[in-house]
Amino acid sequence: WGAEARTVAAPAPQEPSPSKALVAEFKPPYSHTPLKLAQIDPALKALDPELFAVLPQDGVYLRDYKSPCWVAPTRGLSCLPYFQILGVSKCGTTNLFALLHLHGDIFPSTNKGPHWWDERDPKATSPNALGTVGEYLELFAPMVTRLQAGEHGLVAGEASSNTFTATGTLIRSKVTRTPLIATLLASVLPNQRNIVIFREPVSRFISAYYYYNHQNPTEAALNEHASNSVRQFAKCLETSSAGECARKLYHSAQQLVKGLYGVYLDEWFAAYPRNHFLFLTMETFKRDPRGVLERTFAFLGVRDPTDAEWARMLQAPVKNSRRESAPDTKIETMNDAVRRELLSVYVPCNKVLAGAL
Repeated sequence: WGAEARTVAAPAPQEPSPSKALVAEFKPPYSHTPLKLAQIDPALKALDPELFAVLPQDGVYLRDYKSPCWVAPTRGLSCLPYFQILGVSKCGTTNLFALLHLHGDIFPSTNKGPHWWDERDPKATSPNALGTVGEYLELFAPMVTRLQAGEHGLVAGEASSNTFTATGTLIRSKVTRTPLIATLLASVLPNQRNIVIFREPVSRFISAYYYYNHQNPTEAALNEHASNSVRQFAKCLETSSAGECARKLYHSAQQLVKGLYGVYLDEWFAAYPRNHFLFLTMETFKRDPRGVLERTFAFLGVRDPTDAEWARMLQAPVKNSRRESAPDTKIETMNDAVRRELLSVYVPCNKVLAGAL
């Protein structure tokens, strides 16, 4: 991002080679880390008692299946996602997800971004509330049908794009600093593959503004919104750390704090081993889609795509691109002084991100 953002040049994120233990999970009989239900923090269980009641009480997912599956007493064969694209919104998550499920062994959730772990209320029962664990499991029911037909190596995934930045802010609809969404996920899905895609943060901010304020977008309103967000952040820093401000301002300056990628890493790395993450950038994805997809398929441990699958992926139209009413979202479209204000916030976090990756 050095040349484009006129800020710290962050190297392309590199993931380590999969460990022997990770590779062992790619082939049958599949290896699943046992759940330690008796040791889980009661505060996590209290968030959604139904979830922990429906999980396999012996803590063991079935080794016949690559995805985390078990026989639930009232549902029969049930599965949770094998991978999630955790975020970040407006960084290409929808397009990446759409291309991944053109691979015949990858099953998407029927709702691309259900936001079940962060935003959904487990007590909500209205139609389409998508709050209960039964409704979440139903998102993966089409894959279960194929598994029952004998295709045991299929994997399911979803792409709720706020999950990465929601840790320490939201969990199962509750606004709270603790417990952490990263900890909840790791307690239920200890082997989950986590994909995170970043984007130069000023461009992400501009894109998000025009996407969510599309009815009457103007550059003047964008500049004012950006300056106001920076002022809120600066005021918060007088008494709190950048990480704490990212949580405190999540709702009032959401698009600003979603670009503070580096402040969220520690909580995710505390929950999952480093080799359970694949970090990508939208810029690399646009420049080399096949290369990024090859890395992603290797990370997920799925077979190489067929020639026909590659053709569909590489010829597919971009999903969820900017709205037609939005101006160009390059950095140069923003007032230069306002752009520098945003960079003054993002540069330190770019340094943290580059160092961590």
